[in-house]
Amino acid sequence: MKLPGKELGDNVQSQVIGSEVMTRNDYDIIRKKGYGEYQLTFLERANGISREEVLKGMAEAARIRELELAAMRRRGQIPLYGDLGGLVPFDAFSLARSIEKYYKDMFQIVDQLEELLPVVADFFVAAAEKTVAATGINRVFVGGSRSAGQFVAKKYFDRLIWPSFKAFIGNLTAKGIVPILHFDCDWTKNLEYFLELPRGKFVLALDGSTDIFKAKEILHGHCALHGDVPAAYFTVASPSELDEYCKKLIQIAGKGGGFLLACGCCLPMNARRENVETFFQAVEKYGYY
Repeated sequence: MKLPGKELGDNVQSQVIGSEVMTRNDYDIIRKKGYGEYQLTFLERANGISREEVLKGMAEAARIRELELAAMRRRGQIPLYGDLGGLVPFDAFSLARSIEKYYKDMFQIVDQLEELLPVVADFFVAAAEKTVAATGINRVFVGGSRSAGQFVAKKYFDRLIWPSFKAFIGNLTAKGIVPILHFDCDWTKNLEYFLELPRGKFVLALDGSTDIFKAKEILHGHCALHGDVPAAYFTVASPSELDEYCKKLIQIAGKGGGFLLACGCCLPMNARRENVETFFQAVEKYGYY
């Protein structure tokens, strides 16, 4: 990471630097010691710090999250999710290996990946249970991006992505945990797959890349949709343009219920105040039936 006030200016958004931190040899660590042990090893290496410092950092992150949740509740807000519940298992490897190296793995050691992805899924289920116990909130954030059909051909999606992910989500919902699928990038090609996940047990949160209106058409009544006002509407569009898009979302994606109006992915740091105000006002203007 490059962080504001350190590698970057005080008011510059943090930046993620993609690089090969995980090596192909690291798959053996997961096979022999499990994904939890490897996660700690990865954090040591990626940050150039000791195991003790990694554990202190994780404890500090949990402490800060408790403060955030308490502040939300004092404001009378209901948190969308308690904390992180994992990633699409395929993405967990991709983010650590880098896209270039991981896509080579897909072709060269596909059998090894197929063996280890369920191990990652099981780890995330156990971690989500701890999150729910710690926060008292049964909704968890599950991230996905590099596993989208935008990047991965169907035959690899069917073999390396969907089986472990479907099992992961099924195990979460069986334990009464609601996954909030924060899915960036374009999943339009994959929308029908989500009909295989437990009906009424998850939320699909989109970032403006996936066709949310197509998602409504395909998934109507199967899951809740969340999204998907793109960053450009908050930064360069006029308030009237943003208002019109919010109206369209509420009237089409929200028809019949099962819709949460939200920004796509996250609110940009340079959002214009008048556009943010218009965004919230749109709920009051159009959000009643």
